[in-house]
Parts: sequence; structure tokens; C-alpha cells
Amino acid sequence: MKNLIVKFTLAIFILPINSLFAQNEIKSAPEIHWLGIDFTKVKMIGDEGFSDPETIAKQYIAFGWNDLLFDEYDKYNIKEFLRGKEVEKYPEYMAEYNEAVTADGLVITDDYQLDEQDIKEAVEKYQNLEDGEIYMSLIVESFNKPEEEGSIWFTFFNGNNEVLYTKEMIAEPGGFGFRNYWARSIYNALKDFEKVYKKMK
Repeated sequence: MKNLIVKFTLAIFILPINSLFAQNEIKSAPEIHWLGIDFTKVKMIGDEGFSDPETIAKQYIAFGWNDLLFDEYDKYNIKEFLRGKEVEKYPEYMAEYNEAVTADGLVITDDYQLDEQDIKEAVEKYQNLEDGEIYMSLIVESFNKPEEEGSIWFTFFNGNNEVLYTKEMIAEPGGFGFRNYWARSIYNALKDFEKVYKKMK
């Protein structure tokens, strides 16, 4: 009987990803801690669109895209996309993780797909999180030139590195210049996710 109670108690705290309880925890949080874009799982698909993987890794992934979202926060306004939720921003948080991404194997021509286990692994590496707080990162799966789309996992988690909610959003890129072209897919995904967030319980 004691073992059953223990198992039941554990089941309460080990919540299924995207459960209504987890969604409510996110929606009821007084603020969201916005950590930025995580490129540690990313692949660039298509040789034609990504001919210089070294520059992509050392410039755009290491800081370029992440900096853009914080530098142009009026445009990439997480508070607005989360329908007025208070947001605490951490512009430098992802720097160490993204700087570790290398050009080796970055550009591929095959299909590539993350799943929820991959998202859990990405979140488990995050350090210096605080108990009782709710965090958000965008884990980029791929920028796909042949399909003209970016795939980004919108991910919420707590201070124990437990994923509460994650959803893959796929959106079109656009605009001038390599950085802005792919950043547009992130912006479009943010606009689409606003509708998803509104429907969360």
C-alpha cells in the first residue's frame, strides 16, 4: 500500500508534456523567463542555401540570430506574442550553448526531425534555473532551403528542467539578407504561436 501511495505521488509531479495541468501552470505563472533561441539540435538542410557552414556556425548561430531577437525586441516581442504575459529577458543565456555548435555535420541533405525526447535532452542541459519559475526557449530543429521553411519547437519548462509544454511550429522565411531571411521564419512562427497560446488552458 505504501508503495502505491509513493507511485501515485510521483505520478502527480511527473506530468505528461502538454497536459492541461502543465498548460495551466504556464498560463497562471506571474511571469515567463525568456532564455532565447537554442541551436544545439539544429540542422541546415540543403547545400544550395547553406554553402558556408563555418560562417553560419560561428556568426549566425553563435550570436547573430539570437542577438537579433533581443536587439529588435519591439518586433520580436515575446510579451506581445504571449498576450501580455510579463516576461523577464536573458539575452546572454544561450551564448555558451550556441557557441559550442560547430560546422561539422551542420549542413545536410537528408530529412531531419526532432521529437519530444530530443527536446527533453536539450532542456536538461540548461543550468542555473530557479525552482518555482517558468522558462521559455525556442529550440530550432532546422532551416530547410528546399522546402523554404523553418522548424522551431516552442518550449516551456520549470526550474527542475522538466518540460511542461512543447510544440513544433513551421513557418516560411523571407526578406533580404541571410540573417533576416531565416529570422523571418522565427517571427512568423511567433505570430502563429500566439494563436496556440491563446487556446492553451
